[in-house]
Amino acid sequence: MSMGRFWEARGDVGRICNHTRSLARKLLFTDDDLARANDADRATIAMLLRYERAFFVLLVQDLRSFHNLDIVPEAFLLASEKQRLLPVRRRSLMILGWMAVQVRQLVRAGKITERHEVMLMTHLDEMSTGYHGCTKIKSQPMPFSYAQLAAMLTLIFCVTVPVTFMGSFGWFLVVPTFVMGMVYFGINTVANQLADPFGTEASDIDLDGFATQIQEDLDGYVRNWSSSGAGQSSDGPHQRTAHQL
Repeated sequence: MSMGRFWEARGDVGRICNHTRSLARKLLFTDDDLARANDADRATIAMLLRYERAFFVLLVQDLRSFHNLDIVPEAFLLASEKQRLLPVRRRSLMILGWMAVQVRQLVRAGKITERHEVMLMTHLDEMSTGYHGCTKIKSQPMPFSYAQLAAMLTLIFCVTVPVTFMGSFGWFLVVPTFVMGMVYFGINTVANQLADPFGTEASDIDLDGFATQIQEDLDGYVRNWSSSGAGQSSDGPHQRTAHQL
């Protein structure tokens, strides 16, 4: 059961990372008009990318029950945006709402088609699904009575079974008793750790590592987009390269 919870959580985190990257790629590289974006449109795109970064940072805070907007970099959230988020409980979902508004503005400006909008909204929906999957595991821990029963039965088993070893091992029964206790209590300890996979221990999901990967990937997309013709004429070779991507 603990391994099932761990891999379900890992799958939800992976889904969020995958759709975060896909949203950025489709936003930057699949529409010709975005390569001719004016300053206002570029500001909208930059805001969307900021919100993508902020979404994962706030998700990590939710999963670790640590809510502090002060440590979120200004490059992700402006001071005015932090003030708007202060009374919000599920801040990551609010960020997704803000992103949906910005996507709609690009549609109204004629920079992306409604079909393109549907693709971007699909990624936002998948990010929301991943968020709810992670918070479900966080908010519904393993039942205490179940964990207590497993620990009690493990203790009774490891204390009583060595009696049957006396005829075979004599005074050396301490060896199989030690090995058996190490195995069973070790399994129980590992299960308790895997049941809550969002901490900071080595056995937990490396949320900080995933956050770093997302920041690096989005930075790489932005650099490539900027050097591939953003703001250039639609007839330029760099713009066509971006469209092919």
